[in-house]
Amino acid sequence: MVESMRDRLHNALSKLALREEEVSRLSDRNAYLEVELKTQERALTNALKDKILLKQQLARAGQAVTELSEGKRVHGRGCGT
Repeated sequence: MVESMRDRLHNALSKLALREEEVSRLSDRNAYLEVELKTQERALTNALKDKILLKQQLARAGQAVTELSEGKRVHGRGCGT
């Protein structure tokens, strides 16, 4: 009776030790993954900012081309051509 109780207690303590090691390992992995996630978030944010900036530059360039084109037409008409 005492021997079986000792064996069960030993098994329970062994399982508890394994679970503690597993929790520690998973906590370390979680910390690593959180850092990776932050890195990916920063990269995505920077890419989105670059995309917005490029769209704005493209829109300004298109607007400048349109203004130049319209200016030439207006100027061309004024010269009698």
